Amino acid sequence: MPNKENQLDNLFDAMGAQLIAERKEQILNAFEDISLELAKLRQLDLHDVHPAVVYKPQGIVIGEKDDL
Repeated sequence: MPNKENQLDNLFDAMGAQLIAERKEQILNAFEDISLELAKLRQLDLHDVHPAVVYKPQGIVIGEKDDL
């Protein structure tokens, strides 16, 4: 059994989930796709990129508008 499947089985055991092998395979495939997309995002150089909008809820912010 490959390492990814062992890790997935350990996760299911920790959660107390009892799944049939077919369902485990479906979940593993879905997580692999997500993992590949996350790896792509982690490779992006966003060091000097800031969000276009900064969420500042009214009534919570104290101070000047640029203090956050």
